[in-house]
Amino acid sequence: MSVVNSCVARKLHGLEVQLTDSPGPYLTHSTCRKRFTDLRHLTSSGDTDDVPVKCLRSSVELFDWKHMCFFCIMPADFDSDKASVRQACTLELRQSILNRCTLRGDEWALDVQGRLEDCCDLVHPEAVYHQNCHTRFFQGRTIDRGLAGRREDAVMTDGFENMCEWLEVCCENRLYTLEDLREHMTSCVQDKVEYPIDVYSAKYLK
Repeated sequence: MSVVNSCVARKLHGLEVQLTDSPGPYLTHSTCRKRFTDLRHLTSSGDTDDVPVKCLRSSVELFDWKHMCFFCIMPADFDSDKASVRQACTLELRQSILNRCTLRGDEWALDVQGRLEDCCDLVHPEAVYHQNCHTRFFQGRTIDRGLAGRREDAVMTDGFENMCEWLEVCCENRLYTLEDLREHMTSCVQDKVEYPIDVYSAKYLK
């Protein structure tokens, strides 16, 4: 049965109208869609059953497996930070993490499981992750975004925010290369510190 027909059966008029008037596309988990369209989960009164269901959650946008840690969804640059970033090299890694998700059963596990459900092979997209995140996840500890990967550099962040403001206010209808943006960030931070500092790389900016 289609999603729209399921909305009718479940008396979800608002969702039915939205899907009919704006056909999408919409992203859903395959398991959630199957459950929603399976009318065996309806009671005789037509209402949905009262059994709580844990929904697997992942970003509605396409996830950047090659540059974002799939544990904490923070930047992870394998090429420039091999000491703290790992790249998925085996097919068994995905199943091992899914097994750990089942054992944990907490909010972080649901987030990770939701992302892995959308990727059947971590090797092909060259998926990366922080070694620290992997360790914390398998040890049953909670996520710590402050420890994921490198610690945030306040000066570099300030340079990036200054560049964004500069683009929004002063640079309408002009084109810049990534190197132009890096040069502007460098000029913003070089007078604020007494030591040489490198700004965000072109890969991060992209």
